[in-house]
Amino acid sequence: MQITSLPHIDEHTTDIAAEVDDVWRGLGEELDGAFSHTGFAGYARLVGAADRTASG
Repeated sequence: MQITSLPHIDEHTTDIAAEVDDVWRGLGEELDGAFSHTGFAGYARLVGAADRTASG
């Protein structure tokens, strides 16, 4: 069996009525805000992540 013949699992899509650059910019800003909370750093430390702070 070739990998290309396997079905997609948990594939989700959402149509957004916006320009691609605007969507990526907004997504980046949202993720920056979500991962900058102190709880995220604690979780990253708990699971042994090497990078525990946002870096860009």
